Amino acid sequence: MRRDTRTLARAALATVLGVLSVPFAGSFEARAQTPPPYNPYPSGILPANLDSEIARVRREVQTIFGRYFAEWQALTPPTLTGQPPHFFQPGMRHSGY
Repeated sequence: MRRDTRTLARAALATVLGVLSVPFAGSFEARAQTPPPYNPYPSGILPANLDSEIARVRREVQTIFGRYFAEWQALTPPTLTGQPPHFFQPGMRHSGY
C-alpha cells in the first residue's frame, strides 16, 4: 500500500512540474533574439547594398560550372585495365603496375 502511495505522489509531482514548465519555455523563446550577421570588416569598407554583386558572382559561378559540366559530359568513359582494375585513359602513359 505504501509503495502505491509513493508512485502516486511521484506521478502527481511530475505532472505539476510539467504543467509549470510550459509557460517558462514560451517566455524563453520570446526573449531569444537572432544575432546580427557576421561582418568582420570595419564600417564603411563594404558597400551598403551587396545584393547586385552577389548576384553577379553567382551568375559567373553558374556559367563556369555549366562549362565544366558540359565538358565532363563530353568525356568518354574510362577504360579499366589490370587486375585489380584501375583507370587507364587511352593516350596516357601506363605506369605498368
